[in-house]
Amino acid sequence: RAYGRGVCLGIAEAATYEKNWSLEFLDYPEQVNVTRLKGFDGVIARISNEQIAAELTKAKLPVVDIYTDIIRPEFGSIDGDQPTIGRLAAEYFLKRRYKSFAYHTALFCCHDVRA
Repeated sequence: RAYGRGVCLGIAEAATYEKNWSLEFLDYPEQVNVTRLKGFDGVIARISNEQIAAELTKAKLPVVDIYTDIIRPEFGSIDGDQPTIGRLAAEYFLKRRYKSFAYHTALFCCHDVRA
């Protein structure tokens, strides 16, 4: 949740520098439908289920997914750079002389046990 909130806050902050941007927050999945999206130039969304994905596809708008749970080739997406995040986490723990630690994401889990 914190990741998604951070992405949304970053987008909202960027919009303050763009005079021609107008953002609207649709809080509930049932608000995402073709009729409701008329007049939008594009959508930045947390696509958490197939119903939302189907409605966004029907709307024929550019879509960027910030959740990446449902992969659709017609949608753009953003995600963290997992290898870099893992490397930075490892550097952090190694610098503090930890010998055993793990890094876990929703996508994969790797661990490194050092003697």
